[in-house]
Amino acid sequence: LLEVQRFQSLALHGFGTCPRGSVMAWMDELDPVPVIPLCVRIDKDVVSDTIKRQGKWPECYELFGIVEVVGWKDCVVLDVGANMGSCSMVLMRSGFQVMAFEPLPSSAGLLRASLRFNEGMMT
Repeated sequence: LLEVQRFQSLALHGFGTCPRGSVMAWMDELDPVPVIPLCVRIDKDVVSDTIKRQGKWPECYELFGIVEVVGWKDCVVLDVGANMGSCSMVLMRSGFQVMAFEPLPSSAGLLRASLRFNEGMMT
């Protein structure tokens, strides 16, 4: 599975889309949110492994449900400890303005790469 994901990342998105030690994965199980490409870690990591296997990080779906119920599209959502940005991406693709903060450099690098790749897809 890992080799297939690495090949897809290189073939579909070009070499160097994600930082070294990561691959592109697709969060595609978050109906009604569109498919979201996301840089995830190659090494064993709970969030990355879950996204690669399930196409989602379940906590993002729960957060999306809470924010959607509030229904304030003009509010700013703060994602403190954003990790690789999976929840931030879900909220941004859904039309919310998000400010994501991540103190760990390796996670922040994944977040920045995913943001650059998804830039044109944000509403």
